[in-house]
Amino acid sequence: NLSQLNNVRKNYSSLGQLVDRKKNVFYYLNKIKNKNDGFGGGLNQYTHITTTYAAICVFIYLNDDENDFLGFIDKKKLHSYILQLKCKDGSFRLHKDGEIDMRGTYCAISVCSMCHILTKSIKKNVAKYILSCQNYEGGFTSEKFQESHGGYTYCALATLCILGEIKKVNLNKLMLWLINRQGNLEGAFTGRTNKLVDACYSFWIGSIFFIINEIYILKKLFKQSESKQKSINKNAKTIDNDNYAKSDEFKAFEINNLKENTQNFEENKNLNIYTSPKSAKLPITFHTNNNNNENNHNSMPPLGTKEKNTHIIYDKLNMGIKDLYKTPTEYKENLFFKKCQKELAGNTNILFNMNYLKLYLLLCSQSNKGGMKDKPKEKVDYYHTCYALSGLALVENYLLTHKQYSEDTYKVENINKLNKIHILYNITVQK
Repeated sequence: NLSQLNNVRKNYSSLGQLVDRKKNVFYYLNKIKNKNDGFGGGLNQYTHITTTYAAICVFIYLNDDENDFLGFIDKKKLHSYILQLKCKDGSFRLHKDGEIDMRGTYCAISVCSMCHILTKSIKKNVAKYILSCQNYEGGFTSEKFQESHGGYTYCALATLCILGEIKKVNLNKLMLWLINRQGNLEGAFTGRTNKLVDACYSFWIGSIFFIINEIYILKKLFKQSESKQKSINKNAKTIDNDNYAKSDEFKAFEINNLKENTQNFEENKNLNIYTSPKSAKLPITFHTNNNNNENNHNSMPPLGTKEKNTHIIYDKLNMGIKDLYKTPTEYKENLFFKKCQKELAGNTNILFNMNYLKLYLLLCSQSNKGGMKDKPKEKVDYYHTCYALSGLALVENYLLTHKQYSEDTYKVENINKLNKIHILYNITVQK
């Protein structure tokens, strides 16, 4: 089954091990690929968006410098297939003439994002539909007028983050629902109100806390940028309408001004640049390490766009003169976000007890023979091993990068060194 294959792949990835039989996996995927370039769960099975998502994730892990497995996918056909699953209200079906739920929406948007085919026609009305599924409890539902659920809430919030449409989410209600998901006795999370805890929600619920933490950092960042912009506008000179300069002249002025600043780069500690409204986007990589690798290939699409110009400061120690002209805009913006993240992250905490969650995963969920299970006395399976490890990876890497917090609870040498997880796709950051 392809979903099991994907879970096995994620387990190896979280543990930092590599699958040796890449070509055998590739041949199997080739057999279960259908005419529309979507994937079934196994041989002779119909195309399904969740198994297509699983296949794309596996392809990303198989892909390397020697083997271009991603080139195997016909993106035009895949885009056409996903459009066929889309409904007018912005939701997605799981398969042709199938049911509608939030999993389909997340898998469709996630696949399009990873394959760089996230077009306007795919995105149309999606955010509006997702926001309509946030109910009175604060969580998100499978579809309208249903019960809040941990898995669907993750799918909804992660999709909104990929689309850059988080501003209208009621975060206060969502947080109130979230903080009641951790069991007082067990330490693990429940997926719904008045339900038992389950190890898999260590990722489905736990990851949402980390996403919201980043959202609040962004909110502070936007607020900081707005206050700076207001002070800049206050001191700006008014231009008479009769002598109004054309936009091209302003661009030429900005370029000349940039060159003058660059010539004095060695004499000054910082270089101030004003970005245009179009390029003033603040991308974010949703994983727990604040000292992210700058060459990360899984950097997120822009999470939010600033309407006005943003005042950006680049540190001389992090960037040379040549890099200023050669570095892509997204890389510069990542540098800016990381700098602000370090300044703002100190005042924000993850609002659940990570110690209790870790104890549940290692003592109650982990089997003596290896692997993870739903709860004690249950059997080990790939699904719970995958998502329990993913949740544990988020916690461990957060503690490693926040030593001031972790020293009170853990000895650093006792923390498992699991790979960092990209929180929106649940794939390792290295990929």
